[in-house]
Amino acid sequence: MRVLVLLLLTNSLLFAWDMTDIPKNNFYFINKYNFIAPVAKKEIPSSINSITKNHQLKLTGIIKMDNIFYAIINGENYKIGDAIKGFKIISINMEKVVLEKNRKKVELYVGKN
Repeated sequence: MRVLVLLLLTNSLLFAWDMTDIPKNNFYFINKYNFIAPVAKKEIPSSINSITKNHQLKLTGIIKMDNIFYAIINGENYKIGDAIKGFKIISINMEKVVLEKNRKKVELYVGKN
């Protein structure tokens, strides 16, 4: 019995030691190695560009994990319902993120804003 317990403890310590090099934040890993495919180019109205430039919002990626979409905006991870710089995220899909502020909607596209 003692040998079995020692073996289990030894294996778990080795396993934990091997895992130290893996980043704890998967979004950081995805951003760093750019696993996100670019979205097809679309024309964005200039009024939307001016709103997002004034607030400095840059969408760098969209990820779907466990049927939940996450947007990477200004290097931080957000989901539907979160707020950023006064905007509320109302929609995320693989093409765009829709934000709302004062009943005005703004669309962000990967690499566009």
